[in-house]
Amino acid sequence: MKLSNITARAIVPALVLLALHTLPATAATIDVTRTTVLNDRIGNSRFFFGANTDLIRLSSFVTPSPDSDNTGIGAATSVSFTHDTFGGQYFNLGFIGISSGRGGALNEYTYAQPFASTNPNIPPNPFVVANLASFDTTPFSVRVINGADTLNYTAPDYDSTAMPGFVTGMNLTAGLTPTISWDLPTAGTTPTAMAIQIRRLTESNGRITAATLVHNISVAANTTSYTVPANLLAQGVKYEIAVMADVRTVAGAVKGRSRSFFEFTPVDAIGNGQVAVFLPSVGPDGVYKYKDVLVVAGETIALDPVVAVGYDYQISDGDPLFASVMLPDIGNGLFDLYLFDGNDWVKNAVLAAGQQHFFSGNGVDRFRILGIEPDAGIDPTDATAFITYLTFASDGRFSGTMTPITAEVPEPASIALLAGSLLLLGLRTSSNQRARRRLA
Repeated sequence: MKLSNITARAIVPALVLLALHTLPATAATIDVTRTTVLNDRIGNSRFFFGANTDLIRLSSFVTPSPDSDNTGIGAATSVSFTHDTFGGQYFNLGFIGISSGRGGALNEYTYAQPFASTNPNIPPNPFVVANLASFDTTPFSVRVINGADTLNYTAPDYDSTAMPGFVTGMNLTAGLTPTISWDLPTAGTTPTAMAIQIRRLTESNGRITAATLVHNISVAANTTSYTVPANLLAQGVKYEIAVMADVRTVAGAVKGRSRSFFEFTPVDAIGNGQVAVFLPSVGPDGVYKYKDVLVVAGETIALDPVVAVGYDYQISDGDPLFASVMLPDIGNGLFDLYLFDGNDWVKNAVLAAGQQHFFSGNGVDRFRILGIEPDAGIDPTDATAFITYLTFASDGRFSGTMTPITAEVPEPASIALLAGSLLLLGLRTSSNQRARRRLA
């Protein structure tokens, strides 16, 4: 089947096009350490392009690359692939290695296309959908070029059935060596291994501009917690954790992977030091989503997700009702509680930080907290900036949401200069999320 030029352009996303450089006079010997062809399932995510999509991804780990050589030889490497259905046309893999700041691993080149999606901004690629069976039957061919040196090889087989589900109940303890815990997937293909990745996030003017992989480890399939090693994290720095469920071959090649992303900044202490914070994942809509957190009636859990002036909390259908709430000591320590009367939000009480408030009756399915001063500087993109302690009216699973309500204020030279003079221009719900850069 001949792939038309229009279709060919359509299946090459701009984010993964490799910028070709002028080739140097000499070339280094090409070495391919491994290549993977896998189902890449991406959950809600603030940084990564492709939230709520299932992708077919081809990644090749090649030297020389910009990671291994910065003299120009590595930058001149081009990696491309083709398939029988492409009519002989090759498509570039983009470099996403460590030095790129795009979240990839050492010497990694990649290409990915969606074949299933619940994200309206990233619809499935019809060409990929139509040819998944062919990709499963016939492997891709890969070509690496650096100067006069060319290497051609056949990629590993693609397995369309390797589709693990996502982990749930992600939570994190305090300190610079936190323990992260999660519940194993309950749907999809049973994982044969788990993997943990930690990336250091770089921001400029409130936008994430880079994610650099700083830790990558594989653990056993039944693992449900992991303690971050010492001397890896720094106080006040924002990080992203990816907890991944893998389906691998006997030889260890990844055939299917689900990636659940959570952003956080290390915190000094949480409550009495024993309560872990449940971290949300965040999609393109900017809503903090909690997935299938086990709750027990009367037991406290801690939630946290901009400058934020408030938050809306709501359960999902079938979740236990909220029984009580306790808020952190932020700003002046006083907050306005609003309840929903079926038509509108009605102010119900003023809550003081650190005091547990019990809802009347059998509990509530939603509530709103307002009154956080903008000059308190609550970062709505920081998953440990406003820790909220909740109890529930009955046992069950919590899969609700925490939606930041943010204040639109002038760009500050510093918070000190604007303290006492911030002008509240209006309320909006996480519109800053639309400005955040998302990469593949």
